[in-house]
Amino acid sequence: MSAHAISAQAKIIALEKTSAAVRAENFLLDDLGFYRENSMFLKRGCLTRNRDKFMSAYSSKPDLKLYSPLISIVENYPRYSAGKLARRRRENIMKRAFIALLLTVVAAAVSLPAFAQDYAAIVAAPDRSDADRTTDKRRDPLKLLTFTGVREGMRVLDMEANARYTTELLARAVGSNGVVYAQDSAEVIERQVKDKFDIRAQKPVMKDVIHVIRNYDDPLPPDVRNLDLITFFFAYHDMTYMQVDRAEMNRKLFAALKPGGYLLIADHSARTGDGVSVGKTLHRIEEGVLRKEVEAAGFKFVAEGNFLRHPEDMRDVIVFRAPTPVDEFILKYQKPQ
Repeated sequence: MSAHAISAQAKIIALEKTSAAVRAENFLLDDLGFYRENSMFLKRGCLTRNRDKFMSAYSSKPDLKLYSPLISIVENYPRYSAGKLARRRRENIMKRAFIALLLTVVAAAVSLPAFAQDYAAIVAAPDRSDADRTTDKRRDPLKLLTFTGVREGMRVLDMEANARYTTELLARAVGSNGVVYAQDSAEVIERQVKDKFDIRAQKPVMKDVIHVIRNYDDPLPPDVRNLDLITFFFAYHDMTYMQVDRAEMNRKLFAALKPGGYLLIADHSARTGDGVSVGKTLHRIEEGVLRKEVEAAGFKFVAEGNFLRHPEDMRDVIVFRAPTPVDEFILKYQKPQ
C-alpha cells in the first residue's frame, strides 16, 4: 500500500470517528496501555528501526488484533537497507500507518461495551424498581460496578444472590451475550428468599440469569468452569455460623474461575479481634480474617475499594440497627494466570 493510500485511509477513518469515539479515545488508549508503551516510537520517528519491539508489544494485546486490520501494514512492511532519504520516507509511511491503526482501534471499539461499559446507564435504567433505587443509596452501584469491571459477554457467579439486587445489575452489564449464575442454598431460599427470585426473574433483563440452588461449599455444577468473575457481596459472614466448609468453598470458587478471573468480596466490617465470632449476632466479619481465608485458597489480592468505608461506625452493633452508615470493605482478588 502506498503512502498516499495510507494517508487517505487515515483521513477517511478520522472523518468517520464519532464524538463518542473522541471521548472514548483517551480512556481506551490508557486502559489498554497501548499508546503509553508505543508512543515513543511515534515521537522519535523511528518505527522502522523498532519494528520488532512494536510488533512484540502489539502481539501482547489480543483485544487490539480483533479491530486493527491496518496492523498488516506494519507486520508485512519490508525491512531493507537504503540511503537516508529512503529511510526517512519509510519512517513517514510507518508513522502514517501507526496513526491510522490507532484511529481504527478507537472507531471500532466505540461500539464495544467490553471497553467502554456504560455503568451510569445501567444504574439509571427506567425499568429498575423503586426498592432497588432505595438500596442504591447505601450500595453506590455506579462505583461498585466500576470496581468489579464486569463487562458485556462475561460469565459471572453471584454467590448468595438472595434478593437479587446485585444479580440484576450484573445481568444488565453482561447483556444477552453473557450469563449470570445466581447461587443460593435450599436452606436460605426456604428461610429468607422465598419467592423473591421468581418475582424478579419475570423481568426481561433477567432472562439470562440461571438460578443455582446448591450448598455454598459446592456452589456450581461440575461442568461450569472458566468464569470471568465471581461476586460475593455482604454474605461471607453468614458462612461463619452456617454448616459450611469455608476452606472447601473458597477452593471451589478458585477452581471455577478462569486463569486471570476475579473474585470480588464485600462485607460488613467487624472490630479487630472479633474474627468470625460476630457473624450471626452482628452480621459482621473481621476483614483480616476473611483475607487470610480467601488467600489460603490461592487468590492474589489486587485492590481494595474504599467507597463504602464509614469510620464513624463503631462496629459494635448489628448492621440492621446501626445508628450510622455501616463500615463496609470490598476486596478484589485474582486467580493467577
